[in-house]
Amino acid sequence: MSVLIRALSCLPLAGAVALAGCGGGDNGGSTPVPPKTQPDIVVPTPTPTPTPTPTPTPVPVTVITPFIARAQQASCASVTNRLFVIDHKYVLWNQSGDCADKRYSTELFALTPDAKVCSLSDSIAGPKRECSDAVMLPIFNTIIEKSNEEGFGLGAGHVVEEIKFLPANGLSVDFNTIASDTFSGVGTARNVVVRDQAALDALWAEHSAIRIPPPPAPKVDFTKEMVIALFGGNGSACGSFGVRRANASDGHLVIRYEDKAPDPGTICIAVVANPMHMITVPRIDAVVDFVKVTTQNIAFTDLWRSPFSHIDTPRNIVIKDAATFATVWRQSHDNADLPAVDFSKDMVVAVFGRGGSNGCHTTEIESIYRESGKIQVSSVNWSLKPDNGAMCPAAISHPGHLVKLARSDDTVEFSTQSRQR
Repeated sequence: MSVLIRALSCLPLAGAVALAGCGGGDNGGSTPVPPKTQPDIVVPTPTPTPTPTPTPTPVPVTVITPFIARAQQASCASVTNRLFVIDHKYVLWNQSGDCADKRYSTELFALTPDAKVCSLSDSIAGPKRECSDAVMLPIFNTIIEKSNEEGFGLGAGHVVEEIKFLPANGLSVDFNTIASDTFSGVGTARNVVVRDQAALDALWAEHSAIRIPPPPAPKVDFTKEMVIALFGGNGSACGSFGVRRANASDGHLVIRYEDKAPDPGTICIAVVANPMHMITVPRIDAVVDFVKVTTQNIAFTDLWRSPFSHIDTPRNIVIKDAATFATVWRQSHDNADLPAVDFSKDMVVAVFGRGGSNGCHTTEIESIYRESGKIQVSSVNWSLKPDNGAMCPAAISHPGHLVKLARSDDTVEFSTQSRQR
Protein backbone atom coordinates (compact mmCIF):
# COMPACT_ATOMS: atom_id res chain seq x y z
CA MET A 1 0.00 0.00 0.00
CA SER A 2 1.13 3.48 -0.57
CA VAL A 3 -0.15 6.93 0.09
CA LEU A 4 -0.28 9.46 -2.70
CA ILE A 5 1.53 12.54 -1.44
CA ARG A 6 0.83 15.94 -2.84
CA ALA A 7 4.09 17.66 -3.76
CA LEU A 8 4.63 21.40 -3.98
CA SER A 9 7.11 22.55 -6.59
CA CYS A 10 8.60 25.94 -7.47
CA LEU A 11 10.03 27.00 -10.80
CA PRO A 12 12.96 29.49 -10.57
CA LEU A 13 12.51 32.78 -12.38
CA ALA A 14 14.59 33.24 -15.50
CA GLY A 15 17.45 35.67 -15.03
CA ALA A 16 17.43 38.85 -17.18
CA VAL A 17 20.29 39.73 -19.51
CA ALA A 18 21.39 43.38 -19.53
CA LEU A 19 22.81 44.78 -22.76
CA ALA A 20 24.80 48.06 -22.96
CA GLY A 21 26.31 49.88 -25.98
CA CYS A 22 29.27 52.34 -25.94
CA GLY A 23 30.37 54.98 -28.48
CA GLY A 24 33.61 57.01 -28.88
CA GLY A 25 36.55 57.86 -31.23
CA ASP A 26 38.86 60.63 -32.49
CA ASN A 27 37.16 64.05 -32.08
CA GLY A 28 39.71 66.25 -33.84
CA GLY A 29 41.62 66.88 -30.60
CA SER A 30 38.50 67.92 -28.64
CA THR A 31 37.60 66.44 -25.27
CA PRO A 32 36.23 62.93 -25.75
CA VAL A 33 32.50 62.47 -25.26
CA PRO A 34 31.94 59.95 -22.51
CA PRO A 35 30.00 56.87 -23.57
CA LYS A 36 26.37 56.56 -22.51
CA THR A 37 23.91 53.72 -22.10
CA GLN A 38 21.59 53.38 -25.04
CA PRO A 39 18.12 54.67 -24.02
CA ASP A 40 16.18 51.68 -25.41
CA ILE A 41 17.95 49.10 -23.25
CA VAL A 42 16.39 48.63 -19.82
CA VAL A 43 18.46 47.00 -17.11
CA PRO A 44 16.00 45.42 -14.68
CA THR A 45 16.60 44.98 -11.01
CA PRO A 46 17.31 41.29 -10.43
CA THR A 47 14.34 39.47 -8.90
CA PRO A 48 15.34 37.22 -6.04
CA THR A 49 14.41 33.57 -6.49
CA PRO A 50 11.70 32.71 -3.95
CA THR A 51 12.50 30.09 -1.37
CA PRO A 52 10.64 26.89 -2.18
CA THR A 53 7.94 25.89 0.25
CA PRO A 54 9.21 22.84 2.11
CA THR A 55 7.32 19.66 1.33
CA PRO A 56 6.08 17.92 4.48
CA THR A 57 7.73 14.59 5.19
CA PRO A 58 5.49 11.78 3.89
CA VAL A 59 3.97 9.49 6.47
CA PRO A 60 5.97 6.21 6.45
CA VAL A 61 4.23 3.07 5.30
CA THR A 62 5.07 1.47 8.64
CA VAL A 63 2.89 4.09 10.31
CA ILE A 64 -0.05 3.52 7.94
CA THR A 65 0.03 -0.29 8.05
CA PRO A 66 -1.52 -0.68 11.56
CA PHE A 67 -4.42 1.57 10.59
CA ILE A 68 -5.07 -0.49 7.44
CA ALA A 69 -4.96 -3.72 9.44
CA ARG A 70 -7.51 -2.33 11.90
CA ALA A 71 -9.79 -1.09 9.10
CA GLN A 72 -9.63 -4.46 7.33
CA GLN A 73 -10.86 -6.20 10.46
CA ALA A 74 -13.63 -3.70 11.27
CA SER A 75 -16.85 -5.43 12.22
CA CYS A 76 -19.18 -2.55 11.33
CA ALA A 77 -17.88 -1.05 8.09
CA SER A 78 -20.05 -2.57 5.38
CA VAL A 79 -21.20 0.85 4.14
CA THR A 80 -18.17 3.10 4.67
CA ASN A 81 -14.58 2.21 5.52
CA ARG A 82 -12.11 4.95 4.60
CA LEU A 83 -8.79 6.24 5.93
CA PHE A 84 -7.26 9.67 5.36
CA VAL A 85 -3.98 11.36 6.26
CA ILE A 86 -4.41 15.00 7.26
CA ASP A 87 -1.45 17.40 7.17
CA HIS A 88 0.93 14.43 7.40
CA LYS A 89 0.30 14.48 11.15
CA TYR A 90 -3.08 12.84 11.72
CA VAL A 91 -5.03 9.82 10.48
CA LEU A 92 -8.82 9.98 10.11
CA TRP A 93 -10.88 6.80 10.06
CA ASN A 94 -14.48 7.01 8.88
CA GLN A 95 -16.63 3.87 9.08
CA SER A 96 -20.30 2.93 9.08
CA GLY A 97 -22.34 -0.22 8.80
CA ASP A 98 -25.37 -2.17 9.87
CA CYS A 99 -24.76 -2.83 13.57
CA ALA A 100 -26.94 -2.74 16.65
CA ASP A 101 -24.53 -0.30 18.32
CA LYS A 102 -21.96 2.15 16.96
CA ARG A 103 -23.43 2.12 13.45
CA TYR A 104 -21.04 4.91 12.50
CA SER A 105 -17.89 6.50 13.83
CA THR A 106 -15.34 9.12 12.80
CA GLU A 107 -12.06 8.97 14.68
CA LEU A 108 -9.01 11.22 14.47
CA PHE A 109 -5.65 9.83 15.57
CA ALA A 110 -2.09 10.98 15.84
CA LEU A 111 0.27 8.67 13.96
CA THR A 112 -0.49 5.58 16.04
CA PRO A 113 -3.83 3.79 16.48
CA ASP A 114 -3.51 4.16 20.27
CA ALA A 115 -3.22 7.96 20.11
CA LYS A 116 -6.86 8.91 19.57
CA VAL A 117 -7.36 12.68 19.48
CA CYS A 118 -11.08 13.13 18.72
CA SER A 119 -14.04 10.90 17.96
CA LEU A 120 -17.72 10.98 17.09
CA SER A 121 -19.68 7.73 17.25
CA ASP A 122 -23.18 6.39 17.44
CA SER A 123 -24.31 4.64 20.62
CA ILE A 124 -27.49 3.41 22.26
CA ALA A 125 -27.54 6.66 24.24
CA GLY A 126 -27.15 8.75 21.07
CA PRO A 127 -24.23 10.45 19.30
CA LYS A 128 -21.11 10.78 21.44
CA ARG A 129 -18.39 13.33 20.65
CA GLU A 130 -15.05 13.52 22.49
CA CYS A 131 -11.80 15.41 21.94
CA SER A 132 -8.75 15.18 24.19
CA ASP A 133 -6.97 18.05 22.40
CA ALA A 134 -8.90 21.33 22.55
CA VAL A 135 -6.73 22.78 19.77
CA MET A 136 -7.95 20.08 17.33
CA LEU A 137 -11.62 20.40 18.25
CA PRO A 138 -12.44 23.17 15.69
CA ILE A 139 -10.77 21.17 12.91
CA PHE A 140 -12.58 18.00 13.93
CA ASN A 141 -15.91 19.83 14.04
CA THR A 142 -15.30 21.10 10.49
CA ILE A 143 -14.54 17.57 9.33
CA ILE A 144 -17.83 16.34 10.81
CA GLU A 145 -19.94 19.22 9.47
CA LYS A 146 -18.42 19.07 5.97
CA SER A 147 -17.82 15.35 5.67
CA ASN A 148 -19.24 15.26 2.13
CA GLU A 149 -17.04 18.07 0.80
CA GLU A 150 -13.69 17.64 -0.92
CA GLY A 151 -10.95 17.81 1.69
CA PHE A 152 -13.64 18.02 4.40
CA GLY A 153 -13.86 21.77 3.80
CA LEU A 154 -10.57 22.38 5.60
CA GLY A 155 -9.28 24.72 2.89
CA ALA A 156 -6.01 25.19 1.02
CA GLY A 157 -4.02 25.43 4.22
CA HIS A 158 -4.50 21.72 4.88
CA VAL A 159 -3.50 18.61 2.95
CA VAL A 160 -5.98 15.73 2.95
CA GLU A 161 -4.99 12.46 1.27
CA GLU A 162 -6.94 9.23 1.20
CA ILE A 163 -5.22 5.95 2.01
CA LYS A 164 -6.34 3.35 -0.51
CA PHE A 165 -6.33 -0.22 0.72
CA LEU A 166 -7.70 -3.62 -0.15
CA PRO A 167 -10.26 -5.28 2.10
CA ALA A 168 -9.33 -8.25 4.27
CA ASN A 169 -7.92 -11.30 2.55
CA GLY A 170 -10.57 -13.11 0.49
CA LEU A 171 -13.20 -10.37 0.61
CA SER A 172 -14.72 -9.00 -2.59
CA VAL A 173 -13.97 -5.63 -4.15
CA ASP A 174 -16.97 -3.89 -5.72
CA PHE A 175 -16.54 -3.01 -9.38
CA ASN A 176 -18.41 -0.90 -11.91
CA THR A 177 -18.96 -2.07 -15.49
CA ILE A 178 -18.33 0.84 -17.88
CA ALA A 179 -18.31 -1.11 -21.17
CA SER A 180 -19.17 -4.58 -22.42
CA ASP A 181 -19.14 -5.66 -26.06
CA THR A 182 -19.27 -8.83 -28.12
CA PHE A 183 -17.39 -7.34 -31.08
CA SER A 184 -14.28 -5.39 -30.19
CA GLY A 185 -11.61 -3.97 -32.48
CA VAL A 186 -9.04 -5.68 -30.26
CA GLY A 187 -8.75 -9.10 -31.88
CA THR A 188 -6.28 -10.81 -29.54
CA ALA A 189 -6.69 -11.87 -25.93
CA ARG A 190 -5.34 -9.23 -23.58
CA ASN A 191 -5.74 -8.09 -19.98
CA VAL A 192 -4.93 -4.45 -19.26
CA VAL A 193 -4.69 -2.22 -16.17
CA VAL A 194 -5.18 1.47 -17.02
CA ARG A 195 -4.31 4.26 -14.59
CA ASP A 196 -4.67 7.47 -16.66
CA GLN A 197 -7.09 8.96 -19.19
CA ALA A 198 -4.54 9.19 -22.04
CA ALA A 199 -3.87 5.45 -21.86
CA LEU A 200 -7.61 4.77 -21.73
CA ASP A 201 -8.22 6.99 -24.77
CA ALA A 202 -5.58 5.07 -26.75
CA LEU A 203 -7.00 1.70 -25.73
CA TRP A 204 -10.54 2.83 -26.48
CA ALA A 205 -9.50 4.02 -29.94
CA GLU A 206 -8.16 0.54 -30.67
CA HIS A 207 -11.30 -1.12 -29.32
CA SER A 208 -13.72 1.14 -31.24
CA ALA A 209 -11.78 1.26 -34.51
CA ILE A 210 -14.48 -0.90 -36.18
CA ARG A 211 -17.24 1.58 -35.23
CA ILE A 212 -18.21 4.48 -37.51
CA PRO A 213 -18.39 6.92 -35.89
CA PRO A 214 -16.48 5.62 -32.85
CA PRO A 215 -18.21 6.18 -29.51
CA PRO A 216 -16.47 8.50 -27.05
CA ALA A 217 -14.21 6.94 -24.46
CA PRO A 218 -15.61 6.66 -20.94
CA LYS A 219 -14.52 9.39 -18.56
CA VAL A 220 -12.95 8.06 -15.39
CA ASP A 221 -11.80 9.91 -12.29
CA PHE A 222 -8.33 8.41 -12.14
CA THR A 223 -7.61 10.13 -8.84
CA LYS A 224 -10.08 7.68 -7.29
CA GLU A 225 -10.44 4.81 -9.77
CA MET A 226 -8.52 2.68 -12.21
CA VAL A 227 -9.69 0.68 -15.21
CA ILE A 228 -9.42 -3.07 -15.72
CA ALA A 229 -10.01 -4.13 -19.33
CA LEU A 230 -10.26 -7.73 -20.55
CA PHE A 231 -10.31 -8.73 -24.22
CA GLY A 232 -11.18 -12.34 -25.07
CA GLY A 233 -9.83 -12.62 -28.60
CA ASN A 234 -11.49 -14.76 -31.25
CA GLY A 235 -14.42 -16.74 -29.88
CA SER A 236 -18.06 -17.60 -30.33
CA ALA A 237 -20.64 -14.85 -30.44
CA CYS A 238 -22.95 -17.04 -28.33
CA GLY A 239 -20.53 -17.59 -25.47
CA SER A 240 -20.22 -15.50 -22.35
CA PHE A 241 -17.17 -13.51 -21.31
CA GLY A 242 -16.39 -11.15 -18.49
CA VAL A 243 -15.37 -10.49 -14.92
CA ARG A 244 -17.16 -12.66 -12.39
CA ARG A 245 -15.57 -11.35 -9.22
CA ALA A 246 -12.79 -9.13 -7.88
CA ASN A 247 -11.27 -9.90 -4.50
CA ALA A 248 -8.26 -9.33 -2.27
CA SER A 249 -5.67 -12.08 -1.85
CA ASP A 250 -2.36 -11.67 0.00
CA GLY A 251 -2.14 -7.97 -0.85
CA HIS A 252 -2.99 -8.50 -4.52
CA LEU A 253 -6.16 -7.54 -6.38
CA VAL A 254 -7.44 -10.68 -8.10
CA ILE A 255 -9.70 -10.37 -11.14
CA ARG A 256 -11.57 -13.65 -11.64
CA TYR A 257 -13.01 -13.89 -15.15
CA GLU A 258 -14.70 -16.50 -17.29
CA ASP A 259 -14.62 -17.21 -21.02
CA LYS A 260 -17.45 -19.68 -21.37
CA ALA A 261 -18.41 -21.54 -24.55
CA PRO A 262 -22.11 -21.69 -25.44
CA ASP A 263 -24.14 -24.65 -24.20
CA PRO A 264 -24.07 -27.61 -26.62
CA GLY A 265 -27.78 -27.28 -27.34
CA THR A 266 -27.58 -23.56 -28.20
CA ILE A 267 -28.41 -22.63 -31.78
CA CYS A 268 -25.72 -20.13 -32.71
CA ILE A 269 -24.84 -18.29 -35.91
CA ALA A 270 -21.23 -19.00 -36.88
CA VAL A 271 -19.87 -15.50 -36.32
CA VAL A 272 -16.43 -14.86 -34.89
CA ALA A 273 -16.58 -12.48 -31.93
CA ASN A 274 -13.97 -10.50 -30.02
CA PRO A 275 -15.61 -10.02 -26.61
CA MET A 276 -14.50 -7.40 -24.11
CA HIS A 277 -15.39 -6.28 -20.60
CA MET A 278 -14.17 -3.03 -19.04
CA ILE A 279 -14.64 -2.19 -15.37
CA THR A 280 -13.47 0.34 -12.82
CA VAL A 281 -12.33 -0.48 -9.30
CA PRO A 282 -11.08 1.81 -6.53
CA ARG A 283 -7.59 3.04 -7.37
CA ILE A 284 -5.20 0.87 -5.39
CA ASP A 285 -1.44 0.61 -5.59
CA ALA A 286 -1.38 -3.18 -5.68
CA VAL A 287 -0.41 -5.98 -8.04
CA VAL A 288 -3.34 -7.09 -10.22
CA ASP A 289 -3.65 -10.82 -10.93
CA PHE A 290 -5.97 -12.27 -13.57
CA VAL A 291 -7.39 -15.73 -12.90
CA LYS A 292 -9.52 -17.59 -15.44
CA VAL A 293 -12.24 -19.59 -13.71
CA THR A 294 -14.87 -22.17 -14.59
CA THR A 295 -18.26 -21.87 -12.93
CA GLN A 296 -21.39 -23.95 -12.54
CA ASN A 297 -24.68 -22.07 -12.33
CA ILE A 298 -26.98 -22.76 -9.38
CA ALA A 299 -30.74 -22.43 -9.90
CA PHE A 300 -32.67 -20.14 -7.58
CA THR A 301 -36.24 -18.86 -7.17
CA ASP A 302 -37.28 -15.28 -6.49
CA LEU A 303 -39.16 -14.71 -3.23
CA TRP A 304 -39.30 -10.92 -3.14
CA ARG A 305 -37.60 -7.96 -4.79
CA SER A 306 -38.24 -4.23 -4.48
CA PRO A 307 -36.44 -0.86 -4.60
CA PHE A 308 -38.13 -0.02 -1.30
CA SER A 309 -37.18 -2.22 1.62
CA HIS A 310 -37.11 -1.12 5.25
CA ILE A 311 -33.46 -2.13 5.65
CA ASP A 312 -31.54 1.03 4.84
CA THR A 313 -27.92 -0.20 4.84
CA PRO A 314 -26.23 -2.76 2.56
CA ARG A 315 -26.38 -6.25 4.02
CA ASN A 316 -25.91 -9.82 2.80
CA ILE A 317 -27.61 -12.64 4.73
CA VAL A 318 -27.67 -16.43 4.43
CA ILE A 319 -30.81 -17.80 6.13
CA LYS A 320 -31.13 -21.46 7.12
CA ASP A 321 -33.96 -21.47 9.67
CA ALA A 322 -37.59 -20.35 9.77
CA ALA A 323 -37.20 -17.97 12.73
CA THR A 324 -34.43 -15.93 11.09
CA PHE A 325 -36.35 -15.89 7.83
CA ALA A 326 -39.47 -14.54 9.55
CA THR A 327 -37.42 -11.80 11.25
CA VAL A 328 -35.70 -10.67 8.05
CA TRP A 329 -38.99 -10.83 6.14
CA ARG A 330 -40.71 -8.66 8.74
CA GLN A 331 -37.82 -6.18 8.91
CA SER A 332 -37.50 -5.79 5.16
CA HIS A 333 -41.08 -4.98 4.14
CA ASP A 334 -44.72 -4.80 5.18
CA ASN A 335 -45.97 -7.91 3.40
CA ALA A 336 -47.25 -10.26 6.10
CA ASP A 337 -47.55 -13.29 3.79
CA LEU A 338 -44.41 -15.26 4.59
CA PRO A 339 -43.50 -17.59 1.70
CA ALA A 340 -43.27 -21.27 2.51
CA VAL A 341 -39.69 -22.53 2.67
CA ASP A 342 -38.71 -26.05 3.66
CA PHE A 343 -35.40 -25.37 5.41
CA SER A 344 -34.58 -29.07 5.52
CA LYS A 345 -34.09 -28.82 1.75
CA ASP A 346 -33.69 -25.14 0.93
CA MET A 347 -32.09 -21.96 2.22
CA VAL A 348 -32.65 -18.27 1.55
CA VAL A 349 -30.15 -15.66 0.43
CA ALA A 350 -30.97 -11.98 0.98
CA VAL A 351 -29.09 -9.03 -0.51
CA PHE A 352 -29.90 -5.45 0.50
CA GLY A 353 -28.03 -3.06 -1.76
CA ARG A 354 -26.99 0.51 -2.11
CA GLY A 355 -29.98 2.73 -2.80
CA GLY A 356 -30.36 6.25 -4.12
CA SER A 357 -32.51 9.32 -4.38
CA ASN A 358 -35.25 7.63 -6.42
CA GLY A 359 -36.91 4.32 -7.14
CA CYS A 360 -34.79 3.63 -10.23
CA HIS A 361 -31.89 2.53 -7.99
CA THR A 362 -32.38 -1.21 -7.64
CA THR A 363 -30.46 -4.28 -6.54
CA GLU A 364 -30.67 -7.65 -8.26
CA ILE A 365 -29.13 -11.02 -7.49
CA GLU A 366 -27.99 -11.63 -11.05
CA SER A 367 -26.44 -15.07 -10.65
CA ILE A 368 -25.51 -17.71 -8.13
CA TYR A 369 -22.79 -20.14 -9.11
CA ARG A 370 -20.27 -22.58 -7.72
CA GLU A 371 -16.56 -21.92 -8.17
CA SER A 372 -13.58 -23.52 -6.42
CA GLY A 373 -15.86 -25.34 -4.00
CA LYS A 374 -17.71 -22.20 -2.84
CA ILE A 375 -21.10 -20.72 -3.60
CA GLN A 376 -20.82 -17.25 -5.11
CA VAL A 377 -23.74 -14.82 -5.00
CA SER A 378 -23.28 -12.06 -7.57
CA SER A 379 -25.50 -8.98 -7.27
CA VAL A 380 -25.82 -5.82 -9.35
CA ASN A 381 -26.65 -2.32 -8.14
CA TRP A 382 -28.53 -0.76 -11.06
CA SER A 383 -28.93 2.96 -11.74
CA LEU A 384 -30.04 5.04 -14.72
CA LYS A 385 -27.71 6.71 -17.19
CA PRO A 386 -27.95 10.52 -16.94
CA ASP A 387 -29.45 10.73 -20.45
CA ASN A 388 -31.98 7.91 -19.99
CA GLY A 389 -34.91 10.25 -19.40
CA ALA A 390 -36.98 7.62 -17.61
CA MET A 391 -39.53 8.62 -14.99
CA CYS A 392 -38.49 7.37 -11.55
CA PRO A 393 -40.57 7.15 -8.37
CA ALA A 394 -39.68 10.19 -6.25
CA ALA A 395 -38.70 8.35 -3.10
CA ILE A 396 -35.43 7.36 -1.48
CA SER A 397 -34.75 3.72 -2.31
CA HIS A 398 -33.32 0.94 -0.15
CA PRO A 399 -33.44 -2.01 -2.55
CA GLY A 400 -33.57 -5.66 -1.55
CA HIS A 401 -33.77 -9.08 -3.18
CA LEU A 402 -34.54 -12.43 -1.51
CA VAL A 403 -34.18 -15.77 -3.29
CA LYS A 404 -34.49 -19.46 -2.45
CA LEU A 405 -32.00 -22.16 -3.49
CA ALA A 406 -31.01 -25.70 -2.55
CA ARG A 407 -29.61 -25.94 0.98
CA SER A 408 -25.84 -26.36 1.21
CA ASP A 409 -23.20 -26.27 3.91
CA ASP A 410 -20.60 -24.88 1.50
CA THR A 411 -19.16 -21.41 2.15
CA VAL A 412 -21.25 -18.62 0.62
CA GLU A 413 -19.44 -15.52 -0.65
CA PHE A 414 -20.95 -12.31 -2.02
CA SER A 415 -19.75 -9.95 -4.72
CA THR A 416 -21.26 -6.72 -6.01
CA GLN A 417 -20.95 -4.69 -9.16
CA SER A 418 -22.61 -1.52 -10.45
CA ARG A 419 -24.16 -0.93 -13.86
CA GLN A 420 -26.25 1.69 -15.62
CA ARG A 421 -29.32 1.01 -17.75
